[in-house]
Amino acid sequence: MGTTGVTSIGMPGFDGWLIIVGGHYTTQIGIGGITKKVVKRGESMEERDFLRFLISVDHDIIDGAPLARFSSKLVGMLENAALLD
Repeated sequence: MGTTGVTSIGMPGFDGWLIIVGGHYTTQIGIGGITKKVVKRGESMEERDFLRFLISVDHDIIDGAPLARFSSKLVGMLENAALLD
């Protein structure tokens, strides 16, 4: 059994940050701002929105494999907003 802390640090112009698990939280989730980046998609370049999102866990309590599955599912849901309904 554990607890999760969620924080939003999406300040405009603030691009670098780190979440450190401390205190009584097993998992910390940090949600940052949305930034635009140019990425290659197929043969073309396009500007896309990116959400800065960080999950930090106490590895003494949470194993890597379940966390990887959770992270992968969460990213898939965020990339396809229809799954969030």
